Amino acid sequence: MLKLSDATAVLLAGGKSSRMGSDKGLVEFRKKPMASHILEVLKTLFSNIILISNNDSYKDSGYQVFPDSITDKGPAGGIVSAIEHANSEWIFVVACDMPFITMEAILKLYDAKNDSEICLPLTKDGIEPLCGFYHSSIHKKLVELIHSDILKMELIVKKFNLKLVEFDYAEKLFLNFNTRADLEAWKEYGS
Repeated sequence: MLKLSDATAVLLAGGKSSRMGSDKGLVEFRKKPMASHILEVLKTLFSNIILISNNDSYKDSGYQVFPDSITDKGPAGGIVSAIEHANSEWIFVVACDMPFITMEAILKLYDAKNDSEICLPLTKDGIEPLCGFYHSSIHKKLVELIHSDILKMELIVKKFNLKLVEFDYAEKLFLNFNTRADLEAWKEYGS
């Protein structure tokens, strides 16, 4: 398969995971770390993959790992770091707790990203800001928003030329896990 040469895939694994009790990406899901499921999909599409994490446990992943360049600012700080370390026009951002993401969903977003600065999925549950394409040109404005204490990703993305792509079949595609109970409820689903 032809790789997406103008984009770098970025696995965001920098969260505190306080409700989960440990790093979400390293939590076992279907016999391997949750992040491994996502990385398997990413490596089919992207030549360049980096991880954004403040956890040294990812150093053995086989991928370059960078910390948040603006600390304690949530996913927005991770996206700033991703843009700074990716050598590409676009970055595809995905949270480390979305093990059901598919190659087809990523390609649908990739094909729709033109004429936008950010391209994200829209489901019946709303916008999913931690699974989409971000253009590198947003860096300066994103840093300014963070320094103005605008940290909610749902608010941040609306400050840019945002394209939303409808996913009406997304029952579990963008599902993320916040607690051990969430994880247990889905462990056997679709296996």
